[in-house]
Amino acid sequence: MLVIEEAQLTRRAGTLLSVMQSAAGPMEIRETPGCPEITMRGKKRFHGAATPSIYVNGMHATNTCVLNDFLAVDVSRVEIYPSGVTSRPGYVNSADGLILVFLVGSSEIAQR
Repeated sequence: MLVIEEAQLTRRAGTLLSVMQSAAGPMEIRETPGCPEITMRGKKRFHGAATPSIYVNGMHATNTCVLNDFLAVDVSRVEIYPSGVTSRPGYVNSADGLILVFLVGSSEIAQR
């Protein structure tokens, strides 16, 4: 698991995705004409990219474009699970990985 804390996020300007790219760790991010393509390292891909499930404040995002919608300073924590397994209640495990985004002021962060 890779965690990007608020202190790391507030030191950097730009979108959440740009900060994630600089701290990429267990994932590969490729800009495409549509939404960014994200692949967790170490996962086998059979056909195309294996896109992780993304949640923002507990709500499932429909695509990876949401990572460009938030400025890094608006995010207090990002948790990246390459294995796709989390013990956090309310999240569905994903064989393609999980990215959990918590915005500044989110009450769910207190449930860590």
